Amino acid sequence: MSDSIREQILANIEDTLKGVQIENGYEVDLRTVRRTPRHPLTEPLLPAAFVTDTGEEKEEGSPTQHTHCTLHVAIVFYNEEYEDMSQKAIQIQASIEKALSVDPQRGGLAYDTDIKGNEFAVDEEHFPIGGGVVRCDVSYRHKLGDPYTL
Repeated sequence: MSDSIREQILANIEDTLKGVQIENGYEVDLRTVRRTPRHPLTEPLLPAAFVTDTGEEKEEGSPTQHTHCTLHVAIVFYNEEYEDMSQKAIQIQASIEKALSVDPQRGGLAYDTDIKGNEFAVDEEHFPIGGGVVRCDVSYRHKLGDPYTL
């Protein structure tokens, strides 16, 4: 069976973030991008980004015979020891937001990707890592009663 539209959108975001490389015009190279989050101290290839599905809201629209959905996504990222970890975290955050904005329709699967905000966590005293979260909402629809069909 094919993947649901929701799963396809999450895979699209993961693939998009794998393109965050200096050679592609970004400020950083994301060395690890995956869906399964891991503790940053166990991740050997930093900077790393993890695409996390944090829930979804649905609204059924009878005139269109589609279910309208808002998928909430958190992209958690970590960076390695750096002279100024907050500067590096801002570079990663900006690169992630830039990548998400290249194709807000997620390859034709959605009508929009709305970046909602970000948070940072830098702990230079206890760990040689920093990081944060970029939050976005992806608006899309699927056929009423069939989350596999647009």
